[in-house]
Amino acid sequence: RNLGADPLHTLRERGVLSFIDHQILQTGRTFRLDDAEVQRFQQMGQLPDSFLRKIGRDSQRNALLLQKLLELPADWPILCFGCSLEHASALAVLLRRKGRSAAFISGETRRATRRYLIEQFRSGQIQFLCNYGVLTTGFDAPKIRAIVIARPTTSVVLYEQMIGRGMRGPANGGTVECLVIDLADNITRFQGQMAYKRMEDYWK
Repeated sequence: RNLGADPLHTLRERGVLSFIDHQILQTGRTFRLDDAEVQRFQQMGQLPDSFLRKIGRDSQRNALLLQKLLELPADWPILCFGCSLEHASALAVLLRRKGRSAAFISGETRRATRRYLIEQFRSGQIQFLCNYGVLTTGFDAPKIRAIVIARPTTSVVLYEQMIGRGMRGPANGGTVECLVIDLADNITRFQGQMAYKRMEDYWK
């Protein structure tokens, strides 16, 4: 079938894909890559785990993130990608303390437990599903209303996998619109571009 000059728009109009409402949350926080992290970034092409852990431990950034999460409607299923295992786990704890239903899934989570938590999320028993790097592929919860990417990434492939969890339109059992929230930090000694900036055409 002919999808025309703008296939993305056509697929959204047909309800195959959801429309994206993209928001950038400016954290106002500055993080600095040290010498070893700069070197690692140059070798690997992505921000090192040690640096992501540092960002995940920033209390002011986390307070801002939590405030944003609590402003979202209480009946929305929301998927959160943390900076590290520790960060994703802490987010779930903070949300529960605020009276919201939240769970944490990692690569260590037993398969049966993971299945159970995803089922709870899909049925609306759990509102926030927080994870680090495990729910990027092979995970199906079509009714996701918001995806919160709390970890900076330069990898377009990883980024597409993360937002891909909320791309399913109503014709595919999903939603008309999905909110994608990216956190923007000031990262010094960083020569590159965040993945969400390289996908600006995607949001239109």
